Amino acid sequence: MRLVVFSASLLLLFGTVRGFSETVFPERSDACEGFAVSGALVRDGSGAVLGIDPSQLEIAILAGYHQAQYQLVDSLGDYVLAATTRTLPKKIWYSLLRRKDKLDQTFARYATARPCAHQLFGITDDLVPPIFEDYAWQPSERELGTIYELPVDDEIKFKLADGLLSGRLYLEGHHNPIRVKNFKRMFEQVIYEEYSRNGIQPSVGNVHDWSPEFMSKYGWKFFPYTAYSKILLALSRGTTGMYLRTGTESELQDEIISRPRASVTIPDLFRASYRINRGDVYLTLLTIENVLARYWRTENRERLAMTQRLTPIINAFGKKADKFGSWYHLFGMMLYGYAKGMLAAKMVAHTESLGSHILDGFADEKQEDYINAKGATLGADLLKIVKKASYRKWKDDPSVLDSGFYLDLTEDFSNRLIEMSRPPAPELDPEILRVLTSG
Repeated sequence: MRLVVFSASLLLLFGTVRGFSETVFPERSDACEGFAVSGALVRDGSGAVLGIDPSQLEIAILAGYHQAQYQLVDSLGDYVLAATTRTLPKKIWYSLLRRKDKLDQTFARYATARPCAHQLFGITDDLVPPIFEDYAWQPSERELGTIYELPVDDEIKFKLADGLLSGRLYLEGHHNPIRVKNFKRMFEQVIYEEYSRNGIQPSVGNVHDWSPEFMSKYGWKFFPYTAYSKILLALSRGTTGMYLRTGTESELQDEIISRPRASVTIPDLFRASYRINRGDVYLTLLTIENVLARYWRTENRERLAMTQRLTPIINAFGKKADKFGSWYHLFGMMLYGYAKGMLAAKMVAHTESLGSHILDGFADEKQEDYINAKGATLGADLLKIVKKASYRKWKDDPSVLDSGFYLDLTEDFSNRLIEMSRPPAPELDPEILRVLTSG
C-alpha cells in the first residue's frame, strides 16, 4: 500500500550544499574503493577533513544515506532526499517501458555502493530487518456466522465457507469505518489520562522542513521538488524513517511486538508512542509512521510480527484484508494533516486515492479511500486538541477507548454474498441479440 506515492509520481513525471558530518572519515577505504569520493571531502586550510559535499557524490552513494538519529535540521539529508527524488521519473519511465534490465542495473549499483555510503556518512546502524511470524489465518465467528445465516441452500453455504477458509473469498467493505468525532474524543481521553496520571503534558512539536542552508543554495536546482514540503516528499516515497528519524522507533517497535497477537488498538499504539516521546504529539505520530514505513514494501507484510499484533480497523470480509496498509495509510495521513492542516492533507488524500485506483486497475478500495480522507481530518483535529488544551476540560470516560466507539466495523456483507452465490445470467444468442437491438 502506498501513501501518496501517486501524487509524488505526478509531480515527478510533469515536471553545492555542504552537509558537514560529525565524524571525520579517511579519504580512502576498502568500502569506497572504486568510487570517486575524494572530491566530496571538504577540508580546512591544513588539509584536515571537515565534512562531506554531497553534490560531488554519485547518486548510488547518496541513496545509501539515512539519518543515524533525530535531526530537525539536516542539510545533508535534504540534499539526498531531493537528489534521489529527482531520479524517480527515469525509474518510472523504465518501469513503464518494462526495462527491467535498466532497473536491475541501477539497483545493483545502489547495493554495491551501500557499504561505502555507510562508512562515508558514519552510519553504524542499518535499518531494522523485518521480523516474521508464521500464523494460521482463521475466519472470525462473525464471518462464519454471516454465511450460516444466509437464506440460501446448504450447498451454496458450503461453497462460500470453503472459499472463505481457503482465502479465495474476499469482499472489500463499502461503509466508512472511521467515526471522526468519536476518534477525537478517544484521543482527548488518552491525553487526559497521561496528563492527569503521569504528568505528561502534550506539546505541538517541531515539524521537519527544508533547512535554510539547503534552500538558499540548492532550492532552485531541485525545483519543482523543493516547492513541496520536505515531509510530503518523504511521505510520498515512504522514506520518513530515513530522512525524518525520531530515534525512538526501535523502542516503539519492541513495545508493539511485546504485546499479544491482535491486541494493539489505535489508542494503545498512540499512547505507547506518546509516552516514549514525552508528549510531543508530532514525534508521536512520526514515530508510528516511521515504524510502519520500514516495511511498507516488504512482501508478505501481513506475516510481520508487528502486523499480527494490530487489530483490524477496516470493514472487510475474508483473508485478504490489508491490515498493515490500513494502519500505514491512517497514520501517514494523520501525520500530514497534523503537520500541514486539513485542507492540504485532504488534497493529498484525494490525489493518492485516485492514483491508487489507477495503479491497481480501479480495484475496489473504498476502505483505503475512507482511511485517507478521514485520516487527514483526524490529524488536524489532533492539533486542535493540543493547541486548545481541550483535554483539560475532559471528563474522564474510559469507555471511549473501546474500538467499537471510534470504529464502525459492523458492515453486513449478507446481500453481497447472496448476490455472489447466484448463477450468472445466461448469455443471449448473438443473432437474437442483433434482432432485439435492431431498428
